[in-house]
Amino acid sequence: MNNKLKGVAAALYFTLAGQAHAGAIAGATEPTQILNNVTLIASYAEQAQQTITQINQYQAMLRNLMNSTPSELLGQVAGALWSDSNMTQTFKDLQTIVMAGQKVSYTLSNAETMFKQLHPGYGSAFDFKNGYKSWSQNTLGAVQNAMSVMGAHVQNFATEESMVKELSRRSQSAVGQLQALQAGNDIGVAMVGQMQSLRQMQMAQLQQQSAYIASQQDRTDVGDTAVQNEFGKIRSGRVKNLPPQ
Repeated sequence: MNNKLKGVAAALYFTLAGQAHAGAIAGATEPTQILNNVTLIASYAEQAQQTITQINQYQAMLRNLMNSTPSELLGQVAGALWSDSNMTQTFKDLQTIVMAGQKVSYTLSNAETMFKQLHPGYGSAFDFKNGYKSWSQNTLGAVQNAMSVMGAHVQNFATEESMVKELSRRSQSAVGQLQALQAGNDIGVAMVGQMQSLRQMQMAQLQQQSAYIASQQDRTDVGDTAVQNEFGKIRSGRVKNLPPQ
């Protein structure tokens, strides 16, 4: 996005927020939230990549432990390793990323609706509202597929309480941990890709909305210039026809 579009984009969202707070649209999103979404989405993708790294590192330690620990002690030792490595927190972080992505998608979808209501003449070649809905469904589908690997349901990932309960049960055995780690890795990989896709869609949305505002401003500027020129001609004519003193 060039500097002109960036400037227009900032003005665009502050204008939308101002009109919304004035009562034009209920439940409007704060402009800073919308403008920060580009950075937020990138940070979520980075966090997802970090969880993948943590899971892979732990998985390597667990496999080494499985190769060196007697089977009768493996469950207890693996459980201690899970606790010492704070792996439950890693999965909490992953859950936060998934839920944060859903919230951003919802915010951007609402922003599109609000923009269309404020600018009836606006039209987009891409249906962003439906695009964000599909993104949300695809993301939840990826989580469901990952959870099915370890025989769990997506509902077990929906709340922190249910997720911790599921992980606590599986962390008691090395095999259960491996299943959870595989699911976590799959979710992390999916979220990296999904966040990149979400960011691309948001940038396209922002560019199209900004371009529309820029075109409307250009049209207004042309009209203002024409009025000023005409007014200048009238004033010049009046000056020329003044009688001599």
